[in-house]
Amino acid sequence: PRYGEGEKAWDEDKYYRGYCERQLGIIGEAATSLTRDFDYEKKHPDARTQNIVIDDIGYNTHDRLIFVDGVPNPLESYATSTGANKIITELQTILSAEYHIDFPEQEVKQFLLKKSLTLGGHKIDISHIINNETEKYFEFYMNESRSKKKALMSRADAIVIAGGTAYYLENLPFPANVVFMKGEQYEFLN
Repeated sequence: PRYGEGEKAWDEDKYYRGYCERQLGIIGEAATSLTRDFDYEKKHPDARTQNIVIDDIGYNTHDRLIFVDGVPNPLESYATSTGANKIITELQTILSAEYHIDFPEQEVKQFLLKKSLTLGGHKIDISHIINNETEKYFEFYMNESRSKKKALMSRADAIVIAGGTAYYLENLPFPANVVFMKGEQYEFLN
């Protein structure tokens, strides 16, 4: 076993946080964020012997932690700077060009959540633009997954998706082995 019988949950979290910091070079909040994904393991006890991919899709980053036969594999795990901010920045570019207004990033995030914007007192439905950009990010995510770790992704017993912006992708056509960590606020689930 990776850790002794009877150890407390905080000992497990401490073990994983140390592992992430040492092996992956992920420090501070990013390490804590990744270690919280082990809630999946607590809900699925057989996870200790499975091949599991944990995808933490944040606003600015996408971190992938891979477990082979229940053991973290630092050589296969990685982090990128391709978070879901790609959706926001593309949406910002499109809306700024269409309406000739430089919308701040935070305002565009609100548009994304509401799927609309208001100009001159008129509510404008932009769900078609948002859906298009979200589908583009989904394609990017799937292509990145196929190109970097195709064999591992297809053999994974589960791909656990969590992170502060995971809900942007929640209703897209993922393979059957994809599980979304559910809750009120995704950023606190991973």
